[in-house]
Amino acid sequence: MQPFKEKGPLEQHEELKSDRPSPLCQKHMIIGLPCLSHPRNQQVSPIYRGSIFLFYFCLQIQVLVAGAFQVQGPSEPVVAILGGVAELPCSLSPPQSARNMQIRWSRSLTSQVVHLYKNGMDQPQETLEEYKGRIKLVKNVINKGIVVLRINNVRPSDNGQYYCRFQKNSLDNHAVIELKVAVLGSDPHFSIAVAKLSHIQLECKAENWFPQPKMQLMDSHGMIIQNVSESQNQDQRGLFHATISLLVTETLQETMTCSVWNPVLNQEKKRQLSVSVSELSSSSSSVTERALWGTSVGILLIIIIIGICLYFKKTRKDSHQRCSTTEDN
Repeated sequence: MQPFKEKGPLEQHEELKSDRPSPLCQKHMIIGLPCLSHPRNQQVSPIYRGSIFLFYFCLQIQVLVAGAFQVQGPSEPVVAILGGVAELPCSLSPPQSARNMQIRWSRSLTSQVVHLYKNGMDQPQETLEEYKGRIKLVKNVINKGIVVLRINNVRPSDNGQYYCRFQKNSLDNHAVIELKVAVLGSDPHFSIAVAKLSHIQLECKAENWFPQPKMQLMDSHGMIIQNVSESQNQDQRGLFHATISLLVTETLQETMTCSVWNPVLNQEKKRQLSVSVSELSSSSSSVTERALWGTSVGILLIIIIIGICLYFKKTRKDSHQRCSTTEDN
C-alpha cells in the first residue's frame, strides 16, 4: 500500500478547473438543454437530439400561426325580452381589424345564415327569410375586431344558439353565443267548477308566457300541494299557456296561492283565493235546484201552450164542420 500523499496547491487548482462547466455548457444549462462537458469523450444522446428537434419545431409552428386569432363572445347567455331588441357581441383576440375579414352569423356552422359580412359589405340576400328586416350588424368598432349582431322585434323562435365566425384567408375561428328569449305573461287567475256533489274543481290559469313557466299551488301554510294536475300547451306564436288544477273532495276552509315563475327572468306572479268547499257545495246545490225548478217550469209552460194550440185547432175544426152541415141542409 502506497502511503497517502497530500495534493499540492497546484494539483488542487487543476482538479477544480477540470470540474468547472465550460461556457458553452453554462449556456445549455440556462435554456434547459443537457450539458455535455466533454463532447469528444461522450456520444450525443437521442433525448438531446429530440429536444433540439422539438425546440426548432416549436419555432416553426410559431411562424406558421403568426396572425392567428381567437373569437370571443359573452360567457353568459344574452337575455332579451319578447318584442324587444337583442344584441349579441363578438370580438377578436388579440384585437385587430376585421374590416377585410368575412364575418358569418348563423344558427349552425354551415347553414341557416342569419347575417353575412363579406368583401367589406353586408350580404342581405344571404339572410334567412325569418330574419330579414330585423337584423343589423353594428360595425362601429370593427377596426378593433368588435362587432354586434342586433336583432329587432325578438320572437320566441329566436331563442337558442348563434355562431359568430371570423375568416381571414385560410384562418378562421368561431364562438358560440346563446340567446334566451323571455316574457312575463298574464297574472294567474282562478276558476271554480262543480265536478259532482261535494267535489270542487279548482283551476289556475296563466297565459302568454315564455319559456315554459313553472306553476305551483300552495296552501295557507305555504306548503306546495302535490296532488295536482298540470297541463301546458304552446300556441302558433310559440307562447305557453299553463293550467294547474286540484280536485277537492273534503270539507275545506283554505286560502290557496297560485304561483307562476319564469326560470330565465327569475320572476314570478301570484294570486290568492279563499275557498270553502262546504259553502260552495251548498250554494252550488241551491243553484242546481233553482236550475231544475226553472227547467221544470219551462217544460210545463211549453206543454200548456201546446195544449191550448191543440184546443183552439180542434174547436176551429168542429166549427167548420157545423158550418158545412148547415149549408148542406
